[in-house]
Order: sequence, then C-alpha cells, then structure tokens
Amino acid sequence: MAEAARVVEAYVGEYASGKSENAVNRAISLLATGQPVTIADLDLVEPCYTLRPLKKRLQALGLTVLAWDTGDTVGMGEAGQTIMPQVRWVLRRAGHIVLDVGYGVHGAGIINLVEGAAKDKDLRVLL
Repeated sequence: MAEAARVVEAYVGEYASGKSENAVNRAISLLATGQPVTIADLDLVEPCYTLRPLKKRLQALGLTVLAWDTGDTVGMGEAGQTIMPQVRWVLRRAGHIVLDVGYGVHGAGIINLVEGAAKDKDLRVLL
C-alpha cells in the first residue's frame, strides 16, 4: 500500500468561526493514515478556549499536541501569548501537521513565525 501524501494545513478564521473545531477534527481523522499527526496552537490572541483544554484527551488518542498546558497560562486569553518554541519548527516534524491559527486575516500573519512556511510546498491555508 502506498503511503498517503503528507498533509499540512492551517485553519484560519474569525473568532468563533469553527476553525479550532475543524482543525481538531481534521487532525483526528488523519490518525487513520497510520502516519504521525501533530496539531499546533498558533492562536496567540485567545489561545485558551479550544485546543488547550483538550490537550490531554487529544494526546490520549495519539496526536502530538504543541500547545501550552492550560495551567501554564495566566488570565483568560485576549492578552496574547508567546509562541511555543517547538511550534516555530513544526514543519520539520514527520507526518501530517495541522495548525490552529487565530483571528482571521490579521491572525494569519502568525504563520510567518513558522520556519519554512513560505517555502513549504505542502502547506495549505484554509479560511
């Protein structure tokens, strides 16, 4: 059986648009390929609402989750956060990669902090 093509997708949208839900569901569905799957939190504006509370459950399914633990953050989000060092080089990881990116057009600029994003032939940005 041929190995499935590498999937690298960034989910971008406005607040409460469903981007995180789509990113999480896509990452879970990619587990069926048998390849490693990494989901990375690139929502630095309001990062505490979706991916972080689910982190342990997603890891239990077999996903690699690059997100701060909820207990490592202070406040309710909205104040911004720093990017996790591992997220900067996420595109170097083996297997499929799903990026959960916050805040639409303005938030999409955060992808520029990911090393190699401008040249990654597999990266698709989904709005």
